[in-house]
This record gives sequence, structure tokens and C-alpha cells, in this order.
Amino acid sequence: MYGKLGLENLAKIEISTDAAAAAAAVVSAAATVSAAAAAATTTNTIIINYESDDDDDDDDDDDDDDDDDDDDDDDDDDDNG
Repeated sequence: MYGKLGLENLAKIEISTDAAAAAAAVVSAAATVSAAAAAATTTNTIIINYESDDDDDDDDDDDDDDDDDDDDDDDDDDDNG
């Protein structure tokens, strides 16, 4: 009777090991999918922010350059006049 109980316990251990391996594979696959989704989301966010910031910076720089040129022209007119 003792030998029979030993074999039953051995079978339970093997089943538990297989179940743990299957669960680990599922967790690993879910982590891979989650990481890929996070990478795709991050890439899209960077592209959207880059385009938005680029347009704002160009407009500000052009306005500043125009103001500086007008000031220089006024100074030259005063010296010549």
C-alpha cells in the first residue's frame, strides 16, 4: 500500500511541473505582447510630439528673426539721416 501511494505522489508532481511550465509560457507570451504594445505606443507618441513641437519652433524662430532685422534697419537710417 505504501508503494502505491508513492507512485500517486510522483504522478502529481509531474503534472504539477507540466502545469507550472505551461503557466510560465503563458506569462512569458503575455509579457512579450505587452512589451510590444508598449513599444508601439511609445513610438507613436514620440512621432506626434515631434511633429507638434517642430511646427511651433519654426514659427517662433521666424518671428524673432524678422524683429531683429527691422531693428537693424532703423539704426542704419538714423546714422545716415
